[in-house]
Amino acid sequence: MATTRYEIEKFDGKTDFELWKVKIKEVLGQQKALLAITNPAKYPETLTAAEKKTIEIVDQPTAYDLWKKLNEIYLNKDLYNKAFLRERFFTHKMDVAKSLTDNLNEFKRLSLKFRSIGDNIGEENEAFILLNSLLESFKDVKTAMKYSGEKSLQKQ
Repeated sequence: MATTRYEIEKFDGKTDFELWKVKIKEVLGQQKALLAITNPAKYPETLTAAEKKTIEIVDQPTAYDLWKKLNEIYLNKDLYNKAFLRERFFTHKMDVAKSLTDNLNEFKRLSLKFRSIGDNIGEENEAFILLNSLLESFKDVKTAMKYSGEKSLQKQ
């Protein structure tokens, strides 16, 4: 899927505001994002909860308020979310269709999410989870690291 990039200069107060406004509306219209600049009282009744949530994010007056709203929406720390993250982290297996780098990045992302819910299992346990997530093609590496002694899993 191709994305189109639009270049519109920031409004500096010296150019024609009406012309600048038309350009902004055109871009938002093409991206089906005109609701971002629509009065909330005039939102269509058919608006879904997800669409309303997106608009609420965009409608924050300061960067701090936006940051708080994003944390509130996406950093959900309820019991269900914690259980889901724990299960995904502890049962993670690398994807054979992805590169090793992409797999390691995915593991690191899961690890950071796991830590964000307040759980810390320690580096040694995390290393064992990573080791167990390796693909079958790394069987010899896994065996060597598991049974070559305590020092092989410690930081050098």
